[in-house]
Amino acid sequence: MIIVKRAAAVAAVVAALACAMPAAAAPVSCGNAILGNRQLTVDPALAGGFCYAQNGNFTNENTFFASLLAGLAIVDKDTTEDFPGGDPAPGNEGALAFTRTDGTSGTWAFLQSLWDTYDRLFLAAHYGGGGDTSADNPDSFIVELSPFDFTGTYALTGVGIQFNDLSNIYLLGIRCETPGCNDRFVPEPGTLLLLGLGALAFGVRRRLAR
Repeated sequence: MIIVKRAAAVAAVVAALACAMPAAAAPVSCGNAILGNRQLTVDPALAGGFCYAQNGNFTNENTFFASLLAGLAIVDKDTTEDFPGGDPAPGNEGALAFTRTDGTSGTWAFLQSLWDTYDRLFLAAHYGGGGDTSADNPDSFIVELSPFDFTGTYALTGVGIQFNDLSNIYLLGIRCETPGCNDRFVPEPGTLLLLGLGALAFGVRRRLAR
């Protein structure tokens, strides 16, 4: 009976810890059926996180981003014209890097240590040449990234769309209220499960040894 109670207690602790973990990373496609046929898929991203699409470029950028989410601002920005340079927030040049597989897809990466400074991070992209038809739109997207990922892929997709090239790619963030608010080394749920099972096995072995 004691062993069963201990097993139940360990299971409860493991379950509570697993529930406290961030939502699992997954490919996230961001689009808008009303705006048009295009969608941006970011992998990995935060399933259930913030996803936004619009027609036209991001104008008055930091003011615009802050109007969507309080505290949201540019961490770094790269353009295809001056790649790998960009127009970063002061001191953050090179925080974001990207490679182009073709005009509409590629890879992204940023400094993992940014998770020590930012509570939430987002990848944003604008594709050129948006017009008035559903095949041309939307052309601007924002997708929330999953803690504590720092590299992945992006791709513009859709059926019957016009494939215009990437123009700008952004890393956006909402700063932590206190330095180091995120721990980049929080164990994954699988690791927590293994720790819980190990504790259970140790308890059972100790009980049987008595």
